Amino acid sequence: MCGQCDECFKDDVSKQIYDKYLEYNARKAILDGVKEIMEISGELSQEVYSDSVGKLTELFKKTEKDAEEVLHAFCKVEKFFACFRGRKRESIYQKSAVAVV
Repeated sequence: MCGQCDECFKDDVSKQIYDKYLEYNARKAILDGVKEIMEISGELSQEVYSDSVGKLTELFKKTEKDAEEVLHAFCKVEKFFACFRGRKRESIYQKSAVAVV
């Protein structure tokens, strides 16, 4: 088994490919969780939204804004429309709803 690890991580490029693969799986798990909640309940609470943004921020090691953009893009692709109330970002995503600004 150790020989397989040595082969998989023989150089920095191989390590980077594996790291990207792990990052992809982690991101997919977060977004799949959002999708599952939306399919079951039809909406995404502020708590779940904030938790998902926090996990994506930690995963990307970037800003919260970047994580929010990923979540917004995902919801747009999945046709979950955002409802924003004021500037407090009390976002609740609703399945097949019309966006209210």
